[in-house]
Amino acid sequence: MAWTLSDSQNYAKAHNTAVSLVCQYQGTAKKITLKVPASAKKCMAWFGDTKNDFYAGCE
Repeated sequence: MAWTLSDSQNYAKAHNTAVSLVCQYQGTAKKITLKVPASAKKCMAWFGDTKNDFYAGCE
């Protein structure tokens, strides 16, 4: 199955709901749940200076 952000945003809009993205890096227990804005073009997750610093965001 191919997943795209725009397909999910269109589905959410049609069903009057929102898109949420749960990010977890393999080998860690770190998770972030991100509410994806309707205007987002891409979302990403990344580590900071250490594996204890874990971030996610959309633009």
